[in-house]
Amino acid sequence: MARYEATVSLRARDEREARAIYSALSVEAGSQPSALVSVKVELRGAELTLALASDKRSSLRAALNSFLRLLTALERAAEALSQREAHPPERRQQSLS
Repeated sequence: MARYEATVSLRARDEREARAIYSALSVEAGSQPSALVSVKVELRGAELTLALASDKRSSLRAALNSFLRLLTALERAAEALSQREAHPPERRQQSLS
């Protein structure tokens, strides 16, 4: 058992968004550059759980910060997409002359 552990739980707006977040987190978790931290991502409906564990506090902190930054970026991207869907940009008709 690891000496240090952290768990982050979040609820997405819907299952579609949860699957997108899960996909991004899973890719990142699978490509951990360090064997010092283990990362597990779980998806249940619209709820996600991210569990990190390490024997080194500094390694756990670095990985946790990295995943929180990724979650922030995903949240911003989802917000931008939802605003774009709510207010699509106007398209201009091109003349065929």
